[in-house]
Amino acid sequence: MTKREVMNVFNKISKEYKKLRKKNQQIGRIAKWKKYSLVLDEGCGPGTNLASIVENTKFYVALDISLNMVIEAKEEAKSRKWKVDLLVADAAFLPFRNEVFDFLAAVAIFHHLPKNEAERAIEEAKRVLRSSGVVFFTFWNIKFVKEDKILERDGDLFYVAWKMSNQKILKRPYFSYTLEELDKIIRERFSFYDILVSQNLVCVGMKY
Repeated sequence: MTKREVMNVFNKISKEYKKLRKKNQQIGRIAKWKKYSLVLDEGCGPGTNLASIVENTKFYVALDISLNMVIEAKEEAKSRKWKVDLLVADAAFLPFRNEVFDFLAAVAIFHHLPKNEAERAIEEAKRVLRSSGVVFFTFWNIKFVKEDKILERDGDLFYVAWKMSNQKILKRPYFSYTLEELDKIIRERFSFYDILVSQNLVCVGMKY
């Protein structure tokens, strides 16, 4: 049920999300490391990070589980005349062949998944990434979430408030991950340069 909840809430907030969310600064620096042949932007949202990646990429593919987010991203790409292939897809079941991408970014998506599905999605990321391909993942750091924003808790699952412009409160589902859990889930699959701890847990690394 959580995955459907994620789809529904992000479909509802897509336009307001586009106005409020800023691009991730780290991903812009990594995108400039070298010229990438084929990039996958998972959980692209309304195109928040397209500008950070597209200029140094030969072919760019972006996906999101929310149809309305993909619609917003298509409008963003069209307005800037960027060549981007956009699709609605599930990160845990990627519709791509093995070892096709040489850069994969997943900003703030895996923490919406139960831990067994997050592991599957990360395994899928490994499957579609080329040898020596670069990965960039971010997870929310629950320690930085204000207590008054948390509407409900159920073990590792918690619901964070999103206040719409009409004052309606929507619930966004998240799963909390400790640094130790991430270290185990990710380092078993990738050779990592680092896991940076701040407002987000930022993981940057390479496929073995």
